[in-house]
Amino acid sequence: MTRNEPPESQLLDRRFIEEESAATPSFFATEKVVGISRELIDSLIEIMEIRETASARLCLHGSELSELHNMIIAQSRAHYCRPHRHESKVETCQVIDGRIAVLIFDDSGEVDQSFVLDSRTRPIVRIGADRWHSVLAISKIAVYHESKIGPFLGKKDSLFAPWAPSANRSNETNLYHETLLGLQRLKE
Repeated sequence: MTRNEPPESQLLDRRFIEEESAATPSFFATEKVVGISRELIDSLIEIMEIRETASARLCLHGSELSELHNMIIAQSRAHYCRPHRHESKVETCQVIDGRIAVLIFDDSGEVDQSFVLDSRTRPIVRIGADRWHSVLAISKIAVYHESKIGPFLGKKDSLFAPWAPSANRSNETNLYHETLLGLQRLKE
């Protein structure tokens, strides 16, 4: 695991170190007790915007090998979360800021259940193991807490839905992502 201090080190305090090999900006806790302030959340959003990426995360656990993973995720509406499932892991999402949609799919790719989460009316959803799901930011930027057991299993951690386009197929992916956002708006 290669770690460096972020170029935006003035935005995050020394309780977090960046994991350079992560797909999106990801920062792991260096202490066993970590409190998350509004300032840290704002810094995470600012890093996401400076780096022009659609998501970034603060990992409250110390490494990918930790037994419990707690992450504060900042995600823009432009972020595509390919539908996936975790064979033996349960996942919980709790909104801190903004609004997200958690979509649950059946095996053919049809939306089976849909949850709009915000911090006031429905802040939490639990996703059972082996359920196809995707998390979409409905607001321009949403921040949520995600929790699931570890360790991170690399490519084996998430099984991606064969009926959903991968993130690197831009036209097809953008169309599918917009379709999911549109479906969610119909269900609100």
